[in-house]
Amino acid sequence: MGCIMYYLQQCYLTLNSYNKAVDRNFIKEGSYFYRVCMNFKEEKFVKFIVYTTVGSVLFSGFFGFTGKKYSYIPLTKGYCTTSGIEGYPFYLVLALYFIFSIFALIELHKLGSDFVLRKSLIITLYIAIVLLVLNVLGNGTEYVKCATLIRYIPHETVLQIFCCIFNFSQITYPLFQLYYIKYAVKKLDLTKGGLIHLLNDKTLYNEFLNFCNTKRCVEGVIFYREYKKFKNIFKESGKKLANIGDYMTGTTSSNSSSYAINIDLLYQNISGLSKEPLPYYEVPNYITNYSAYPSNANGPLNQSGMDYYNSNMMMNNSGGQYPPPPKQHRRTLSVGKKRKDYVTIYGNNNINNTNNQHHSSHYMSGGQIYVDKKIVHIYDEIFEKANLIFSFFFTQHSDYELNVPDPVVKKIDIRLQTFNNHYAKMKNNQLFLYEELECEDIFDEAYEEVIQSLYLNTYSAFVMYKRKHNF
Repeated sequence: MGCIMYYLQQCYLTLNSYNKAVDRNFIKEGSYFYRVCMNFKEEKFVKFIVYTTVGSVLFSGFFGFTGKKYSYIPLTKGYCTTSGIEGYPFYLVLALYFIFSIFALIELHKLGSDFVLRKSLIITLYIAIVLLVLNVLGNGTEYVKCATLIRYIPHETVLQIFCCIFNFSQITYPLFQLYYIKYAVKKLDLTKGGLIHLLNDKTLYNEFLNFCNTKRCVEGVIFYREYKKFKNIFKESGKKLANIGDYMTGTTSSNSSSYAINIDLLYQNISGLSKEPLPYYEVPNYITNYSAYPSNANGPLNQSGMDYYNSNMMMNNSGGQYPPPPKQHRRTLSVGKKRKDYVTIYGNNNINNTNNQHHSSHYMSGGQIYVDKKIVHIYDEIFEKANLIFSFFFTQHSDYELNVPDPVVKKIDIRLQTFNNHYAKMKNNQLFLYEELECEDIFDEAYEEVIQSLYLNTYSAFVMYKRKHNF
């Protein structure tokens, strides 16, 4: 219990420092278990152990002299007792440990996967709970504790197993990690490739992080971890979109009111970079009611109606003749096989082009842009992570501000603001430029600066120190 409370205390302190930097609350300071762990002191816990041990001995001694039934049956009948009163102190300790284990497991699961030895502690607690329950059943059940098998394998054996498991997770496994670090450090090359290998190895990474705590370079190591998490969003998004399949290909049929169009071609037409007309699949039903287009009673469409009508000639304009009567379209923009190549649009949208120099977009009343929810969810993750990294490492007076050139920070700031603007338009079903949402490389320059700094200032010193002082 003392080891676990001390471990949780250190985790809480680390999380509080992290949450202070990013201005968010992960751990509720008002929880009772949090206050117990934060007020934990080794001196207090040692006194608690001494007092409980002395009390248990006095309790057993008192009933040993005065109790009529406090005696052991000869070993020929097994490890069973005629009375269970001597087990009350033991049951009290087990009950306390059981309740503590439940709360500790909940808190360990809340911590996430970034803490060393967390996984081994969770496994230890699960096994401990099972073994303690078996021990209580063995002590409290006459059939079990007085069975013939118990004379050879007493139920107290589960406590010995528990001690072995705890020793493995908290003593043997850390020692194994020390041997691994000593071996792995000898194999590291004093190059940037060796540094990248170190940062990708979880055990070496944690050891390097502890070393950087004393050298005041911890922000670079933490940035590497967050940078990789940001990159992994883009890697994993391809797998997520693989299940969308035919939905994202924009196929049409005779009963469909959607069509597929190249997003790059669309962007070029909007910005005036391409003269190539945009293809479309027509909806078979022509509009026969022209009331939507203002006209004169005795003649053709008036000027405003003709302007609107002619603005749609981009789709099918040949020989200066008027195109066929306007048709209603629903458009689904899609291209490529990767997530970054897709934008899905629904609605009565009309892309208009009046001449080769002037291109504009017009929407019919009620026309809106809608993006598939799965894609929006991916961009939600990107938005949250990108802004978190910027506020955590690139804002002034943050606890982990990186020492990178100002031009790099300004460039990241401008790109992030642009991304945020078009992300907001996408969320609000407004027209946005897909190109501005492609921000996978937004932190790449900062990453190169951080790796260069760690390599020149810290990595070689860490390797040389570990080779000299391990064990």
